[in-house]
Amino acid sequence: MIYISFLIKREIYLKKYDENIPMNKPVTHIVAVGFSYEEPTVKPSREATKLIQSIVEHGQFNKIITLVSKKHDSPGEDRVRETSKEIEDRFKALLVEVERKEIDKQDTQNAILDIIKIVKEEKKSSNVWINASSSKKNIVIASYIAGSLTNTNVYTSTLFDDKNYSGEVKLLPVKSFSKEQLLVLFALRGGRIDSISSLVEKVHETNKLHKIKLELKRTEKIESERAKWAHHLRLLEKEGLIERETARKGIKLTKWGEIFAEANDNNGSVS
Repeated sequence: MIYISFLIKREIYLKKYDENIPMNKPVTHIVAVGFSYEEPTVKPSREATKLIQSIVEHGQFNKIITLVSKKHDSPGEDRVRETSKEIEDRFKALLVEVERKEIDKQDTQNAILDIIKIVKEEKKSSNVWINASSSKKNIVIASYIAGSLTNTNVYTSTLFDDKNYSGEVKLLPVKSFSKEQLLVLFALRGGRIDSISSLVEKVHETNKLHKIKLELKRTEKIESERAKWAHHLRLLEKEGLIERETARKGIKLTKWGEIFAEANDNNGSVS
């Protein structure tokens, strides 16, 4: 009976017109999976039911990606994978494409990076929604930040008195950076750079590789270029995206710098 209900709701949605999601483009839901504390023998589990309902009630779904931990070393993660399988089996029965991906659930910043990479890959062919209704608190936060940084819709769902309440979450406004500053972040993705002079060379190489529409003029006086890029370094350091090693005069990305670089690197180009 529940399968029939899902199919009816899906057909009703597919007949609607939503100007925010073109109906000729598939929709992928990325779902961080948690588990409920009821007896493991209870099927379907409360958590699986909540997530399934939230996806179906939210609208179009052509692909479901469930997120589990890279580390499978605890009873809790066993329960997460059981819940994930319940969700996957239910949507497979509806002939919906299903995929399971592993993320770092121990480190929030690494989780943000993992989710951003998944979102970017899916956006090549689909519209993407992030379901932040379940999983550990830090992964819910990571899902929201990843959505904000990639301008990807995020929604949540809460089960209360056996009723499911879901809705879209307003994305966090994200500060934009100049193309020059993004070039610095991209240049530093390869690892630590020893000096501003080395950074200048790397920036020019990066500009060609990333096809950024930015005319960089090589000046005769290297001091002029060093001063220009030193200015951008100071701004990025103030934002916490790079750090400078005073003793060795090295420059490298912080974890947040890695995250911003990944979120803004759109297939080798910046618009």
